[in-house]
Amino acid sequence: MTRLKQIAFSLYKLTPKMVLNAQSQNKPRVGALLRAEFENLGVGYADCHPWEELGDVPLASQIKLLSQYHLTPLTGKSLFFAKIDALARVENKSVFSRANNSKNHIIIPYENITTSEILKIKSHGFQFIKLKFGKNINLEIEFIKQYYSLLKENNLLLRLDFNSSLNRNE
Repeated sequence: MTRLKQIAFSLYKLTPKMVLNAQSQNKPRVGALLRAEFENLGVGYADCHPWEELGDVPLASQIKLLSQYHLTPLTGKSLFFAKIDALARVENKSVFSRANNSKNHIIIPYENITTSEILKIKSHGFQFIKLKFGKNINLEIEFIKQYYSLLKENNLLLRLDFNSSLNRNE
């Protein structure tokens, strides 16, 4: 078993260019790049970017707990990915070469979609259009009704992402 020797981090801030989801506000978001050193393996990197709106522990608490070698669900996943990265570095391989690099989905604000945009998305090889919904359910339903036939004709599927913004009845 490979043990964790040391953890370091570097904070960063990203400013979204559009509303990210139904639960978040369009404000700068903070995260941390983690550098994990493993015994007999070397160094791997991963991200820790909590979404407090969706129930994650705040970043400052994540970092404090991690510095004491206590894991949260998010930091546990981050270290899992850091270990995968460290293994790939030992083998001198890219972790992305193992991934399925197909054009699975594109995220786009539904307000910006037009018929020509849908055809352009299809021509670029995408199979799914992922839509961030949950701000105005009535407009979102109308969008689906308006474009259903065109999406079906072009074998494009929708992935609706409500980010836990709906209640049970909705």
